[in-house]
Amino acid sequence: MLNRYLRASEIANLLGVHVNTVWRWSSDEKKLAQGFPRPVKISNTVTAFSGSALEKFIKAKMPKPSPNAERVKRAAKN
Repeated sequence: MLNRYLRASEIANLLGVHVNTVWRWSSDEKKLAQGFPRPVKISNTVTAFSGSALEKFIKAKMPKPSPNAERVKRAAKN
């Protein structure tokens, strides 16, 4: 679990998007409603995002495994 704050550039790197996309998502009501973390002002010059909130957002966006996924894997081995 990410129990620290992440800068926009770190999130961009993790998600494979441009840093401008991270900032756009942080002000997009639809993305915020989907769980994208809100920026937190750490100081006058530093704004960051909650790592644990980002982790929840990523897990919620990951596709759920198919109920048949394990059976397909076993069949592929044979």
